[in-house]
Amino acid sequence: MAQTSISPRVREVVNPANQSREIHLYLLAGQSNMAGSSPIEQSDTIPHNRILRFNRDGQWEIAKEPLRVDKNIVGMGPGLSFARELVNRDTSIIVGLIPAAVGGTSIRLWEPGAFDTKTKLYPYDQAIDRALSAMRSGELKGIIWNQGESDCNENGSIGYQQKLNELIERFRKDLAVDNLPFVAGLLSKFKVVKKVQGKREVNIYAQAVNGAMLDLKDSVKNYEVVGLKNAKDKGDGTHLDSKSARALGIKYAKAILKFKKQ
Repeated sequence: MAQTSISPRVREVVNPANQSREIHLYLLAGQSNMAGSSPIEQSDTIPHNRILRFNRDGQWEIAKEPLRVDKNIVGMGPGLSFARELVNRDTSIIVGLIPAAVGGTSIRLWEPGAFDTKTKLYPYDQAIDRALSAMRSGELKGIIWNQGESDCNENGSIGYQQKLNELIERFRKDLAVDNLPFVAGLLSKFKVVKKVQGKREVNIYAQAVNGAMLDLKDSVKNYEVVGLKNAKDKGDGTHLDSKSARALGIKYAKAILKFKKQ
């Protein structure tokens, strides 16, 4: 049964200059599972005064679901649970989330000048602009990436590894942060292996996209891949349910924390 989502809450704008703690910034990029499409439940509405969101207007506010800035959809992704895990591990910091994911975008739309006709956005260009603006308030510590569903086809899966490699290099260059930590999320098992007329059927294109993400671990510095073994969808076969989205956020946080120990 598909989950239902509660309504968003009132926003509270804050001034980072008034904060005494160090602000660690993270760019949330990719498509809908990062942007936020899982149902928002009551536990997701509890704000934390050390977790901020960079909103559409370029202002910082206390982070509350939905975080997404691409579409007016009431849904959650892994971003908030990711931030909660980080601030719970380190009470000396504030985490600033920079939502930049755009639902439905293939990786080819994450190139300079690429225009998404559905949302009327320039995903990559606007992600860079938002990140650079946010970096006036703190230090960019990493990028978490969840994308690939739109490339689960013959054309999209071919060359995915090269495009992702180029994307990581481009992000680091354009944001002027050498070896900026980058964590990619694997496509969930329900995307790779589906039941079709009662039989298990492997999506070879999804499998290829996941393989491309994993293979980059051998050649890209400060790069990690995370995934969930038992992720569940919200009933549409594509988007994570709420529990899985939260669990994925924690996986992202643990990967980022490993970079801090290096």
